[in-house]
Amino acid sequence: MNSKESLNAMEVAELLNITKNTVYELVKRGELPGYKVGKKLRIDKADVNQYIESQKTDRKSTRLNSSHA
Repeated sequence: MNSKESLNAMEVAELLNITKNTVYELVKRGELPGYKVGKKLRIDKADVNQYIESQKTDRKSTRLNSSHA
């Protein structure tokens, strides 16, 4: 898969196993970079992969912090 490939909201939702509306919310909150092409939201595949990795890191550090409390 080309790293420059862009996905629509439904494709991102399927990859992340979330709803399309949640994808729109992630973009609106700035947690997932997105851009419009005409009226359609597009998200780069590389940004989706980076979001996934950031969530793994956040979860890991949360577990570490809570175990030291």
